[in-house]
Amino acid sequence: MEGSPFSEADIVEYARWFTQPGRATAGFNLYRTYATVDVEHWHTDRERILDLPTLWVHGMQDPFVPAGHLNLLSSTFTNLRIERFEECGHWMPEEAPERTASVLHDFLRELA
Repeated sequence: MEGSPFSEADIVEYARWFTQPGRATAGFNLYRTYATVDVEHWHTDRERILDLPTLWVHGMQDPFVPAGHLNLLSSTFTNLRIERFEECGHWMPEEAPERTASVLHDFLRELA
């Protein structure tokens, strides 16, 4: 597909898995929760400061989470590491799997 990080074979494989009975339910429930249960938690925790090692991996071409939102993270996370993937959108593990794995590996190794 033109302009997509996914090949036609990738899309066929995703469709094969997501069309199996019960496979899409978890994804739908996650997004449903964002608009219902999570809203209450967000209001309760909006002043909370989290002082724990936190890794945020962000695709700078993400059409869903604007890069400008990265500036908001430091007000909540005091021990924050942000990895910006300039060439990626919303799906970094699929768009840059080796780099994603390397960043996660390095972060987890630093915690040990």
